Parts: sequence; structure tokens; C-alpha cells
Amino acid sequence: MDLEKTHYNDAIAITGIKSIKCNLPSSFLVQQIRTKKRSLHEAAPRKGRKQKNTTAKRNSKNTKYKAGLYLNDMVEYDGIKGFVTGFSTGGIYVKDFTGEYITKPGKSYKQLPPNDLTFIKHTRGWQYSYDNESQDLADSSRLL
Repeated sequence: MDLEKTHYNDAIAITGIKSIKCNLPSSFLVQQIRTKKRSLHEAAPRKGRKQKNTTAKRNSKNTKYKAGLYLNDMVEYDGIKGFVTGFSTGGIYVKDFTGEYITKPGKSYKQLPPNDLTFIKHTRGWQYSYDNESQDLADSSRLL
């Protein structure tokens, strides 16, 4: 098929398509994310007790929202789009689609102030991204 060796082109090759008229310069990336914390030790009662251990300090990391933003929401900071991955007392952790933290230029800490983030949308357990935002992939089925 005269395609480069990439993950994207491997996916095209295994579909059984005989020929390709045009190979798009961008791709549509999808990633499923967890929506809940799965630690059983925080949901189960302490040994010999009938109530859950909700007062333990370790439960504070289960925060699902802060300053109007929820875990895994798509946000924008300084023109860079990313996803909320966690909360701290001073800010919000944001990663881009590749998993790299978005930080303030010239700073070593990873938290961003909530006031500097622009909400885009709720992701509902799926993260979508384009390699090239200007390319409209809705018409890609006509190219195959």
C-alpha cells in the first residue's frame, strides 16, 4: 500500500482496504479514562467496624471537583488544551492528551490556578483529540 510504518497506518492496513486515494495528514485520537477511584480499602469498613473509614486523611484525595471543574474535564490554559487530572489545595493538575503536565512557563510546580483555566467541556469518560485541529475528519470516509 506504500504507507509509512506508523500506528495510524497499521490500523488502515488491517482493515482490508485495497487502495487509498488520500492519506490524511492528521488523525483522531480516542482514549477511555476511569471515572471513579477503585481503591477497595477506602470503601470497605475498617476491621471489626461496621462503618466506612471516611474520616481518614487518605480520603481527601478522592476529590471529584473544585472551583466548578470536575475530574477529567477538558480545559484550556494559555492556548493549550488539556484534561483535569487532580486537585490540590493550591491548584489543579492538568495534562495534555499525551500525558504530559501543563505547567506555567518558567515554573517547576505542576499545579495551575483555577482562575487561569477556561472550561471547554465535560468528557464523560472519553477523551477525544485531533493531531491537527484545523483538519475536519468528518469527511474522511469519502477519501477511502
